[in-house]
Amino acid sequence: MSAVSAPSAVSSSPSIPVVGAIGAWLTTTDHKRIGRLFIGLSVIWLLGVSVVSTILGFERVADATNAFDVNAVPQLFAFTRVGLMFGVALPMLIGLAVAVVPMQVGARSIAVARVASLGFWAWAAGSAMVIVSILGNGGPGGGNVDLVDLYLWDSALVSSDSSLHRCRFVRR
Repeated sequence: MSAVSAPSAVSSSPSIPVVGAIGAWLTTTDHKRIGRLFIGLSVIWLLGVSVVSTILGFERVADATNAFDVNAVPQLFAFTRVGLMFGVALPMLIGLAVAVVPMQVGARSIAVARVASLGFWAWAAGSAMVIVSILGNGGPGGGNVDLVDLYLWDSALVSSDSSLHRCRFVRR
């Protein structure tokens, strides 16, 4: 009679600790991961902009409804426009292009992958600061002069992300 050894329940691949996995995502140069980061955060932007747009829509339906201060409404409309363009549409397309185009042309990776990663983190930091400046009454027509300046600088940072991605080429 022969004994057959059963495969162990533990997989043969080494497990990565949680801190290592988070660090791997934060410092990645893999084009598919960078594309997923862009797409994931743009979906979060889409959810936030949708909530703000829905509340603004309900406020416009009835005059008796005042969900926001009168001075905050133009800032929130500006937030929806900036959010849809620079928070959803542009990063969604960049993320899709970064993830898919190298695979379509048969490339192993993208050239200057660290610039793509830098572009993502510049966009993420600029996006966070745009939200902070809007929440602090610093959007277009806002009352806090320092946060209005922050909003303008953040808008420039968010839009500079697209120029970082134009500088890259596909490598075979």
